[in-house]
Amino acid sequence: MTILDRTQITGSGLRQGNPVPTPSFTQAHVLLQAGMAMNRPVSVDGEPGTGKTTCVVYTAEKIERPVAIATMPARPSPNELVRHAFQAVTLEKAPNTTNYFVSQMLLEALRGWGGVLVVDEVQHCRPDSIAQLVWLFERAQRTFGLVLVGWGVEKALDAEPHARERVQTRTRFERLTGQDMVSAVRALDARFAGATNAALSDHDDLLCRGLLRRWTQTLEWLDTMEVSGPVTASTLAQVRKFVSVKAEHL
Repeated sequence: MTILDRTQITGSGLRQGNPVPTPSFTQAHVLLQAGMAMNRPVSVDGEPGTGKTTCVVYTAEKIERPVAIATMPARPSPNELVRHAFQAVTLEKAPNTTNYFVSQMLLEALRGWGGVLVVDEVQHCRPDSIAQLVWLFERAQRTFGLVLVGWGVEKALDAEPHARERVQTRTRFERLTGQDMVSAVRALDARFAGATNAALSDHDDLLCRGLLRRWTQTLEWLDTMEVSGPVTASTLAQVRKFVSVKAEHL
């Protein structure tokens, strides 16, 4: 898909229009700005729900670059990366033809585009697909930005030496802990600003586990419950009754 602004990102932590000040976000924003400005490939690694895609789109928006996101399925076919990228950049479905022909069409589209291509869940890509992406990047004479996002990006790059050599800027997103978690959550929404540290810490321990996306989902439940004032421990306990999270994911 092509992203026009960050409000299109499901579960985005940027509800108030400004980035939540997490250490991972702050560091990644600086590195992404530099990489995008010079059209150098950047890898962004980290667990789902830590704010990776939000940060990428926010950074591109700040430097006024369009963003196309190609999200890879769990078991992609050999030519699926090129087809997903073509549709994300051109907003047109890839024609039912050979992988080589689609690659050539994508190459022409990329040369005059000037945006940032984000490959999300890149850990699902086959090494030969990543190699093909690098080939397209070089053939387009690095006229677009390239960001590889996912959980296990570095391992995926290790399997493709050519890509590993070209991705020289790397950043990682971690789960929020301690005061970083409390500060980020208070900045996320005014209703959290008046909550006690104990209430926020308990909710994080029992449900959110340092994942910004789960805190955003908590806010969605607060909206549904029409909670307008400061959040209390009992209100957060009510939210937890609505949400089921498997123990192995905590």
